[in-house]
Amino acid sequence: MTASKAYFKIVRKNLWLIIMYTLILCICSVMNMHSEINTTNFEAAKANIVVFDNDHSELSNAFIKYLDERTDIKNFKDDDSLQDALYYGEIYFVLYIDAGYGEQISQGINAELRYKQTDQSASMLVGTIVNRYAKVAYSFAPNPQSIIVEKTNEVVAKEAEVTIASSLDVNKLSDLGLYFNFLNYALLAGLVFAVSFATLGFKRTMVKKRMTVSATSYRTTNRQILLCNFMLGSILWLVYIGIGAILVGDMLFTTHGLIMIANSAIFMVFAMAFAFLLSNLFSSASVLLPIINVVSIGSSFICGVFIPAEWMPSFINSLAHILPSYYYVNSNYRLIEMENFSIETMQPIILNASILIASTIAIIILNNYISKRKQES
Repeated sequence: MTASKAYFKIVRKNLWLIIMYTLILCICSVMNMHSEINTTNFEAAKANIVVFDNDHSELSNAFIKYLDERTDIKNFKDDDSLQDALYYGEIYFVLYIDAGYGEQISQGINAELRYKQTDQSASMLVGTIVNRYAKVAYSFAPNPQSIIVEKTNEVVAKEAEVTIASSLDVNKLSDLGLYFNFLNYALLAGLVFAVSFATLGFKRTMVKKRMTVSATSYRTTNRQILLCNFMLGSILWLVYIGIGAILVGDMLFTTHGLIMIANSAIFMVFAMAFAFLLSNLFSSASVLLPIINVVSIGSSFICGVFIPAEWMPSFINSLAHILPSYYYVNSNYRLIEMENFSIETMQPIILNASILIASTIAIIILNNYISKRKQES
């Protein structure tokens, strides 16, 4: 029996578990898609922002009160942690009100506000809110701050009806993102299980002895196993993409969908490399299965697959940064909110993909080192 026949014989023996993980992917995706409330009304969600008030004037206090009613103001120090929060989408907007701002406005001087923001829609909305209040306040200058605050508050209290002018189908795009997020679990559970268990079958003592006395060289057998691993991984990934096409329809073939497909392909290669590593580290199936379950479920929870990252405690989000799954899921979340594609807007996606590729290369190098050490011993 050739190595490829033996390989797929092992896969057929464990096919029921692969099917189970695929069904879990489908059920979870369908349940979440149908649980969303489709509505044509727009209600602005409160975005997380940070305000540094160095003025503490009557106008700046009124400005912050206005922002507090429309956003969720967080406490941060102006250091690297704030920059990280901006990059990873924990904070959307940072506003600096310099000392003397209120006094300058009252004198008719158009004092500028300093701010930092992301390229996401929530950040743009906050920028509109900030600029609106600042422009209205300046329109009543020069005047005492108390009069400017009173008249500005009267104007901004008249909220305009908001209409979404977007070419995106928000509901379908959200479904697309949900499916590819759940693909993190399916790849780390179903794919890693299939590849690692099939590879593990060739590490049994009797099988290794038969391979040793076989006319086929060890290197040839290894190449066959690696080829089979790649074929199995590609087949399962294509099955998952096919299921996605059924669940989300034409949205899969939009720019958003194609980038998510490419993102999942990169993650699939990482999952295969991770499966090789596990099969090299552990020789017992009874040990391997619990580890796969812990890794797949644990990373899915921590990295925002089952629970959105913004609902998680900050220390959990910080912990998630060490897991490759975080960068895969983070790209999906960013793509959901992205309407325009350019080099600037795609930089976070490219960086996340680069981290995944680097993680895959690191695992391959580690796997080769472990294999070499085991052969020498």
